[in-house]
Amino acid sequence: MPNKNLTKNQEVRRKPGTINSVHADEPIPRLHDRIQCKVPVHIYDRTLQKIVSATVYNFSSCGMYLESEYALKKGSGVTIQMDNFAIGAAKPADIPTYHSQIIWLKKVSGNVVYACYGIGIKHCLNIDEFLSLFGL
Repeated sequence: MPNKNLTKNQEVRRKPGTINSVHADEPIPRLHDRIQCKVPVHIYDRTLQKIVSATVYNFSSCGMYLESEYALKKGSGVTIQMDNFAIGAAKPADIPTYHSQIIWLKKVSGNVVYACYGIGIKHCLNIDEFLSLFGL
């Protein structure tokens, strides 16, 4: 089903095997309003086989924008877990976890010593969709 928010050229350039993405470097038009926040997260990058830290600056039910000093690979499958430091907070099994794909990446500041990357994330609908795209 075509996405009505994409232009005809973007619709044609849709990259097979990705979640609602296009080849263009611009962020994908959003279907849902984003909520502003500043939340620390840990990202497990399946391509790099490592866990990196980041901060979420806005989110919706279908995606989020975060920043990290690590340049994660566009198109990678990632698992994002919210950090939870509040006293009396939820048990580890209750901490929100998102199975997602990196849609775009842009260097937003920094130099060789310290760099910061903006990362656009699109959540998978469920674990089955994530596994069908990225395997075990």
